[in-house]
Amino acid sequence: MEFSTHPSRRQMIVGVGAGALVLAGCSPTAPETGTPAGPASQPAEGGESGQPKEGTTLTALDQVKVGEAVLVKADGAEVLVCRHSDSEAVAFSAICTHKGCTVEPSGQELVCPCHQSKFSLTDGAVLGGPAEAPLAKIDVHVKSGQVVTGSA
Repeated sequence: MEFSTHPSRRQMIVGVGAGALVLAGCSPTAPETGTPAGPASQPAEGGESGQPKEGTTLTALDQVKVGEAVLVKADGAEVLVCRHSDSEAVAFSAICTHKGCTVEPSGQELVCPCHQSKFSLTDGAVLGGPAEAPLAKIDVHVKSGQVVTGSA
């Protein structure tokens, strides 16, 4: 009786099927749809910290509805400007603290489209994960109806 060292057709098909199942199990269940901010090894754009330089005008205050936010780009940095009252605004870096995607305004929340982390318009705190750290705050003040970076 001779034994073959080559797999039979049945063994080959079973092996290929098992391999396909393993590969399918390793792939993500949902595609990422957000825009990554870029590799962490590259320096962020904008001022030295990836934030706009002090004294940069971000937007006119009247372009932001009370209780909502807008996404703006200034000095190469993406910034979320949130309005709390007729005369006050706060700002946060739009870079998600989870994987670096760009966080977007969504009604009365800030949402990362990559993994659905949610942040507060008031203080940038995490409202829902997977992010664990709040958004970085950017100091702003209102001057002549414009939201400007830095202290007043």
